[in-house]
Amino acid sequence: MPTLSVYIMAQNEAGRIRNALESVKEIADELIVIDGGSTDTTVAICREYTEHVVMHPFAGYALQRRFALTQVTGDWILALDADETLSPELRAAIPSLLDAQDADAYDFSRRNYVRPGLWLRYGGFYPDYQRRLFRRGAAQYGGVVHAGEVPVIAGRVRRVDLDILHNQIDNNIQYHFSKLMRFVHAEVRESTKTHHGAYYAIRAIRDPLLVVYKQYLVRRGYLMGIVGIRCAASHALLRFLVNAGLVFKPRQHAQPSEAEIPRS
Repeated sequence: MPTLSVYIMAQNEAGRIRNALESVKEIADELIVIDGGSTDTTVAICREYTEHVVMHPFAGYALQRRFALTQVTGDWILALDADETLSPELRAAIPSLLDAQDADAYDFSRRNYVRPGLWLRYGGFYPDYQRRLFRRGAAQYGGVVHAGEVPVIAGRVRRVDLDILHNQIDNNIQYHFSKLMRFVHAEVRESTKTHHGAYYAIRAIRDPLLVVYKQYLVRRGYLMGIVGIRCAASHALLRFLVNAGLVFKPRQHAQPSEAEIPRS
């Protein structure tokens, strides 16, 4: 029987991490928590479930996941965040997924709960596939915020329509705004500016309008009422701020190829 290591990333999640730990304690052969520097009771709660609580200063989501891969020893790895739990159906299915011979990694659907009993069903927020289960040695995380957090798999990937439950219920406006600004700063920093500032100024107007059109109208975000409006507005603001940031970022020119370098 293949062994399963579960790692959970956490930082100041005392209100939610117990649910995450409870959802995996019966299926994990090894349970590891990577704590980014909690100042609440997160670490104490985790030590009720496992001895493997590793303190590692948070330097970014992808980098934290890369560090986690150095700590696990199981044949398979399940990655979970402190505000996530496995649905009962997914938890029951995992043992059979580990025995399957036709996959090296699995993408699971995810429900994002924003109110008790209310999750983001429309607007393009579901099934919101997440790559969270993979063979040890098959996955590699990058170093950037967005693409780097999704592991690149050397092998076969299957999609499974069983849900991870993402609890965003207690996240207030300040939390969402600070998270949005972290993504903005990271994306501006990691993006290569290849056009003049006017190009990004135009995109700062165009892209938010496209986001609202696609999320709210095409993908029926309007069916979620005020929540649909807030989600579309949040993502539109993200695209505006990223493009606005690129307006003022120094332009970067592509490096010349070897054939273009003049010979003496």
